[in-house]
Amino acid sequence: MNKRMIVICTVIACSFIALAPRPQAQDSTSVQTYEYATVSYHGRDRTQAVLPNGKIENFSSLLKDPVRPSGMEERTLVLNIAINALAKQGYEVVTMVPEEVVMKRPVKR
Repeated sequence: MNKRMIVICTVIACSFIALAPRPQAQDSTSVQTYEYATVSYHGRDRTQAVLPNGKIENFSSLLKDPVRPSGMEERTLVLNIAINALAKQGYEVVTMVPEEVVMKRPVKR
């Protein structure tokens, strides 16, 4: 009787293993990929973004006209203008640290 139970348990265990779902590779077309840009604050005249293609975008032309409202920090105004300029290109903010903003946008394929 003991051998019979061992055989039955072995057959059941092998059946579970054989019928268990196999992991499948994820469809590569459904994977969302992003490209990133980093905005660095170095004052009104030197705030720039490093774009995914390696180019550097300087925001000095956008920052000549705006007048800073009273009570607003210069850094806040400059970074906000730079963020909005990249948002028009499809980027969204990922994270912010005191002097830098990391932004991403979906890669068009």
